[in-house]
Parts: sequence; structure tokens; C-alpha cells
Amino acid sequence: ANIRQLTADLQILQESGCSQPLQSIDLCELSETLLRQCDSGNQVISLICDLHEDILLPRQCLSLLLLGLISNALRNRGNSSLVLHLRPLKQQLQINLSGKQLCLSEEEMQRELLPLSATSTESASLLGLGLLQELVVLLDGELRCEDYELQGQSLICILPLRRRSHLQTTLQGYFSQHPVSLRLSDDSRRQQLQQWLQNWQIPCTTEP
Repeated sequence: ANIRQLTADLQILQESGCSQPLQSIDLCELSETLLRQCDSGNQVISLICDLHEDILLPRQCLSLLLLGLISNALRNRGNSSLVLHLRPLKQQLQINLSGKQLCLSEEEMQRELLPLSATSTESASLLGLGLLQELVVLLDGELRCEDYELQGQSLICILPLRRRSHLQTTLQGYFSQHPVSLRLSDDSRRQQLQQWLQNWQIPCTTEP
């Protein structure tokens, strides 16, 4: 199972260098879902989410990144609990994963794959921080490690913050000057486009 998952993860990583589509993501909801997958009810990781609006990122890439960060932190947390803090900083999204006994060496920061062992058989991801750094670069971001409360460490990931609300306002402004008129004989395709435009609150007219 680990090998199949690793193959799927590596494929996502490879495809992320291409043009994966941006998707509207509720980051708090996604993070809660992934933590349930990784933490298995142990409540080792606490979540603090200060971002209360949808963001635009490739969903598969963001999920892969979060799973990888969490898996690496769980493996190196010692006996301490962890805190996952998500917050906006101007035009950036900061993902901060901290622990009072979290210990990440330079070797860990460069490791491409987590070693297969009895402790990693249940790991949500086998991608090491070396490969995750490559994924972060493809997402125009940065991944680094800093001291935390003079005891442990913080794994910090910075990504560009693209808010859905900002893009929606831009789209609405553009299409108010350039109205959308649908001329499609395919009813199902026309309905799909109408639904998409409605989701983004963009007015349109339909012509036979």
C-alpha cells in the first residue's frame, strides 16, 4: 500500500511542474480532513486556522504538501504534541508546524524519501522534506526550519496567497464590461457552464 501511494504521490509531484488547475479550497476544512487521516484520533496535532475564506491553489498539490509536512513532523516530534497554524500574512499564506521536541536536522531537510520501517507503515506520506521543498518551489513558495520557543523547532512553509474573493471581484468587474453570451447546442455543456458562472456570480445570457 505504501509503494502504491508513493507512486501516486510522485506522479502528482511530477505533474505539478505542468499546469495543474487552480481550485477554490477551504483550507481549514481541508486541513481538518487531512489531520484526521494522519493523526488517527490521537490528538497529537492541534489546528489553528486564521484563514476564513477560500484560497486558490492546485488541490492535489496542496494536499500532498500538507500530508508530507505532517508525516515528517510526526516522525521527528519526539514525545511532544504539535501545533499546525495556518494564517495569512499580507499576500502570503504561512503554514507553521511546531513542536517543543520537534527536531529536524540538515539531513532531514534534504532527505527525499522517508525510510520504510515499522513506524512509517501507517504514514500518510513517504515524501521527505527534500522532495517537498521541490514541490514548494513549483508552487512559488519557500520551506524552512526555525527555532521554536527556545526548545523545539518550527517547520514553516510560505506560499503565495490567492484569495478567491479577490479573483471573483476581478472577474465580475471584467465581465460587467464584457457580458457572457452562451451559444451551445449541447444542453449538458451549456448547463455546466451556466452553473460555473453562477458559482462565480457572473451574469450571462443564453442564446439558441
